[in-house]
Amino acid sequence: AKAAALESKLLDEFASGNKLGEDLQQWCSDQGSVLPTVEKLIFHLLSTKEQKNPDPNCAWAEADNYGAALVPLVEDDADAQMQVLWALQKYCETIGFPKINDEYVVQAMFRSMYRCDLAEPGAFDLWKEDESEENSRGKMKAVIQTMDWFTWLEEDDDSEEEEEEEEEERAPIFETLPAPIADIYFRTTRLMNAMCVVDTMVAKKTLDDDEVVDPGACVIQQTDWDMLLRGAQVKLAAFRKFESEHFEQGNDLTFRCRGVCSFGCK
Repeated sequence: AKAAALESKLLDEFASGNKLGEDLQQWCSDQGSVLPTVEKLIFHLLSTKEQKNPDPNCAWAEADNYGAALVPLVEDDADAQMQVLWALQKYCETIGFPKINDEYVVQAMFRSMYRCDLAEPGAFDLWKEDESEENSRGKMKAVIQTMDWFTWLEEDDDSEEEEEEEEEERAPIFETLPAPIADIYFRTTRLMNAMCVVDTMVAKKTLDDDEVVDPGACVIQQTDWDMLLRGAQVKLAAFRKFESEHFEQGNDLTFRCRGVCSFGCK
């Protein structure tokens, strides 16, 4: 009875709003092992504060409200993150799984938990796969109403995997580049659609003083970065040599390809 009374007191104090942000985070830390579970904290908060008027965007989960206290309780802990989702599932079940702005509240709340770092993709998957009896209340309805969210989550995960694979394929080239080119590569990959490149022939053949140059000569659309950067170190040296010899003239540093560019420019 004493334990139940203490738990009830702690739940009321947590949800009271007397402490928020970092103050609430410190209060939770001070309670140590007697602090109620994350599931109980969030369910009690929603039941007493939101009641039958839920906020789909979960402003309560922002750092300056309850988020600063909750994130450390669930960080890198899939089981604790599942408790967050169970609390939302059971809360939505008590209010009849409503819709707001043509979207199910439980789905909007799940999205907010992801945004506020209270649940990671793996925790969502574990929640969906969970078949425990104690967490079955409202589970089937919640799964049905969050189908769009899980579709988005799966597509986002596939997109991240593709990006990681692309980075891994490019990594060997990136690691062998001199620092200046590595920096350019890192900052401009996927941002540049065209790049003026300087061929190694520039180091062997300079322009005549009276020659009219074509601005933008040797432009390659949709540059193949791997091909371009294999010779980056040599090209950088050639560029520096050409720059030191001609840039003091005050003209834009452009040149005519002369049909000898190894990239096949016309």
